[in-house]
Amino acid sequence: MNLILIGVVLAVIGVVVGWFKWFMASREVEKLLKTTAILQEEKATLQQQKAVVETQVKNYQVKQNNEKNARNIDRTAIVDQLHTQGDLRD
Repeated sequence: MNLILIGVVLAVIGVVVGWFKWFMASREVEKLLKTTAILQEEKATLQQQKAVVETQVKNYQVKQNNEKNARNIDRTAIVDQLHTQGDLRD
């Protein structure tokens, strides 16, 4: 009788410990899933910001290049360039 009672008590303790470990593991999984979702959103936001900044940098570089070219070119060079490209309207 005592052995059976000890066995039942140990089985109940084992089930409770197993359930507790499963419960804690499921909470950890939920926490990790929430963290992953937050990080995915932040990643998407950062990628959008990166694309905007890269576009701004490229536009600035093109603007600088155009300004540099505009300062270094005279009227004759412009006419010659348009003539070679076939854009000169007579």
